[in-house]
Amino acid sequence: MTVACRLLDVLIEDEKIVATEEFHFLMNRFVRFKVSDVTIPGPQVVVTELYGGDILQGKVVDITEGGTQEQAFIVVKVEAMKDFLILPAEKVIGMADQ
Repeated sequence: MTVACRLLDVLIEDEKIVATEEFHFLMNRFVRFKVSDVTIPGPQVVVTELYGGDILQGKVVDITEGGTQEQAFIVVKVEAMKDFLILPAEKVIGMADQ
């Protein structure tokens, strides 16, 4: 029992313990937060459910060479994103005027 008490003392000193009562005032209030801070479900689930049906626009910067047209993939640069997006070429639903 002494070991358990010492371990608890160490955890209390090293870890920040937040009491539920401290944040009770948040109950039934609307709050703002980053999607990346969501623990459950994962942030990707949140983004998919909220924006999965949205239509994006980007510039095609590369196309796969092999395979049939149905198996071709395109590499797209979307202005607001740092990474390139890769998707099946058959999923293109339209083109924007340049």
